[in-house]
Amino acid sequence: LKGALAVFDCELIDTKDLATHRVLFGKVTGLRIGDNLRPLIYHGRGYRAL
Repeated sequence: LKGALAVFDCELIDTKDLATHRVLFGKVTGLRIGDNLRPLIYHGRGYRAL
């Protein structure tokens, strides 16, 4: 994912259908940290850089 702070590679372990949603459960098999190390926070109906 271009510009992402972090990217997780996952192996699908299970799925659960709950009402109108399907929830996916995965096991993390890899992690890549991006070059853009400015984390974001969601506040006041918008994203802000920390």
